[in-house]
Amino acid sequence: MDVYSGSAYLSNQGWAAHAAEALFYGTRHSWFEGSGPLLMAKSWFLGFERNLKALIEGRIFLRSQWTRQADILNRVMESGQPIVVDYRGERISEMDMCWFYLTRFTNEIATSDRPIFCDLGSGCARLAWVFKQAFPNSTIICCDLPETLIGASYRLSMAYPDSRRWYFRSVAQAREDLRNPSDYDFIFLPGFAMECLPDNCLDVATNTMSLSEMRLETIGRYLEILSTALRPGGIFYTVNRSCVTPNRGHFDIPLQQFPVPPNLERIRFQERFRDIDHFSGEGSYKNGEALFRKIARTNTREVH
Repeated sequence: MDVYSGSAYLSNQGWAAHAAEALFYGTRHSWFEGSGPLLMAKSWFLGFERNLKALIEGRIFLRSQWTRQADILNRVMESGQPIVVDYRGERISEMDMCWFYLTRFTNEIATSDRPIFCDLGSGCARLAWVFKQAFPNSTIICCDLPETLIGASYRLSMAYPDSRRWYFRSVAQAREDLRNPSDYDFIFLPGFAMECLPDNCLDVATNTMSLSEMRLETIGRYLEILSTALRPGGIFYTVNRSCVTPNRGHFDIPLQQFPVPPNLERIRFQERFRDIDHFSGEGSYKNGEALFRKIARTNTREVH
């Protein structure tokens, strides 16, 4: 099995079945929730009272962190069947966590007429949509397993029907078409083809809650690719496990053990990112947060 084949998740065939069950029946993993008429989103209701309390508390906290256009926080990706709570004039949804992530790195983004944003592990494209709302003239690259990109493609194409979208056909075609990613609004790129991204093309790269679930060599390879694709001064933001955590028969790798390439300079790190608890409602995720900036060159390799 190569480093792009799903690693600690499931085999390719197994993941396809897992994704199909979630997409069409809504009975499995929660990050598929709200991804369209394709989804029933039943599991979200199992802890509704707890989730509602957490979402309200999260929105209050988010308001204290957001210093830009106020109305934008009430926007929800309407494609599909998103679960939204109307509370005292606020439209609260699980999108709020993505808006909060944005507050953590927005001020670090270098000025660009058309920023290029890459979300590794984009899931059903929540964070991708949030970035596009905040930066309408941006290019969004969703990277994930092919089966998962079905949900991301559906949501974003419904939300932006007139957008310029690129879909993967072959590695050779990707290398040709993606020489200038800014030609597109949305790019749906499977993880095994990430090497097709041009050097120094990304302004922002993100990963939230998935690198820890991969094997160490997979983490290292993805980080190498991102560090090459980022422009000098570009940023990489991540939230991932901060401790060894059992997960489907293996143990998640903590953020502090990630093999970060030497050209990514750490500018912020929290081993325990407790602010996430405003949105999780459980306080049991034990996540860390890190923000890196690409530097022009370095002579030593470090593990952050």
